[in-house]
Amino acid sequence: MRVTQGTLEILGDEAIFEYDANSNELTKVTVHGTPVRFQQQLDEMAHWLLAQVYASFLFR
Repeated sequence: MRVTQGTLEILGDEAIFEYDANSNELTKVTVHGTPVRFQQQLDEMAHWLLAQVYASFLFR
């Protein structure tokens, strides 16, 4: 599965999306996989943050 928001991209096997019951606003995404990959462009000069995790990744 793939989760994207702007330049943020998270790749993994499974994602759990949690929402606020009152506002229906997304509050948390937990991604599981072997591995979970994360990348995000940090600035307009094309500097990227890349990460690979062999467990779970929590995005808030």
